[in-house]
Amino acid sequence: MTAPSPTDVFAVRNETDEPVRLWLLCSGYRVWDVWIAPRGAVSAPTFPPAQMTLEGQLVEQYSRVVYGARTVPRSSSGAVVATLERLSGANLLTLAAGEPVTANGLRISNTSGEPLNFVVRYCDSPYAATGFVSPCAKVDLKYDALAIVVTLDGLSVRRELDAAPGRWSVSWSADEDGPVLSAADG
Repeated sequence: MTAPSPTDVFAVRNETDEPVRLWLLCSGYRVWDVWIAPRGAVSAPTFPPAQMTLEGQLVEQYSRVVYGARTVPRSSSGAVVATLERLSGANLLTLAAGEPVTANGLRISNTSGEPLNFVVRYCDSPYAATGFVSPCAKVDLKYDALAIVVTLDGLSVRRELDAAPGRWSVSWSADEDGPVLSAADG
């Protein structure tokens, strides 16, 4: 008996005799970093999964106090607004739902005067994005701005994706003297 597998997957097969490192990028943020064994394969749910959590942390510049907050699981698309509020004489970092700005992405807004470090963890998947938002600024993770990067024997190849990741294979090309990333059949 085998475990059920999702029908919509992001899968990569390594057709070489060397290990391959794979990155999945979303708007320039690395959301998956995995090694694939020689002649091996990896698969994960199609990106982005429906739910995510966001952890935020900021360090107040003068007091050096670290404030942190985490959202409950929520839709991966939409907006989160980080605010450092003053409540009964003490500061509190809040992460609240904001007005959605795009149907296929996540906007993280920082309304505080301090840089905000964030980790977006996509539920029931290996995907996570980390980064920071400057004071009084915003970052957009656009889910249609995806790329795959594979590294084989010190050489890398990058492929911009027009749609959600599907099934791919990595091989070695003597003509190009490097790795080749190509769409695989079913």
